[in-house]
Amino acid sequence: ELSQEVETCSERLADVEYKYDNVTHQLQEARREIVVLRQHYDALRISSEQEKKDAVSNAQHEIQSQAETQFAVAQKKFMQLKNDHQKNVQEKQLLQEQLDTIQHQADNKERVHKSHIAQLKDELDVVRLELSSSRTENQKVKSMLNERMTLLENEKERLDELLDSKVKECQE
Repeated sequence: ELSQEVETCSERLADVEYKYDNVTHQLQEARREIVVLRQHYDALRISSEQEKKDAVSNAQHEIQSQAETQFAVAQKKFMQLKNDHQKNVQEKQLLQEQLDTIQHQADNKERVHKSHIAQLKDELDVVRLELSSSRTENQKVKSMLNERMTLLENEKERLDELLDSKVKECQE
């Protein structure tokens, strides 16, 4: 589940980075457009000065009006792109913080799991050692019981022989 969240956050982060790059590119294009518009405006103004004063005045007014309109549009677009860029940066930071938090949680859970696994391994080693010790002890007891059984069987045979001998004596 955490790895899925990490993957989702990584995908969202990649999407935000893509949007960030796109907005940055659009900002650069808007800046270039503003520079071109300013250069265009300056060129028209310079060429207009060479014409008659009335034509110059009318042309300047028309050019200035167009340039101001275009500049206003470009400025509006620039501000929109700047705001979009700022939102994308904030979203990227938020996603990075979420990713860091999830990664930290995953690391903590992994440490807990590793610790638990190590504890279980230690307990298993203790159980295996006790089992081995118990088997060794059982082997000793079995061996001792086998020896005792052999002694008892020998004693039984001896007593059976003695009984048989006494029975024969009594019969004679």
